[in-house]
Amino acid sequence: MDPKKPLTMDNIIPQCSECNRQDRNNFVYNKKGRVIKISDPKFILRSDNETKKEMLELLKDELEK
Repeated sequence: MDPKKPLTMDNIIPQCSECNRQDRNNFVYNKKGRVIKISDPKFILRSDNETKKEMLELLKDELEK
């Protein structure tokens, strides 16, 4: 659920192999397996330039509020 916490029974969610892909360590999940926050924002750096630009614009707009 939270990759920054130890792997214990209260910090795991059983998942199929497709759901348990590499990006699982970039997010924090709730007990239902839904993303509730970003654990490692550096994952954006692996995106293409267009995605990076979109994220930059979203953050600029949000921070200007």
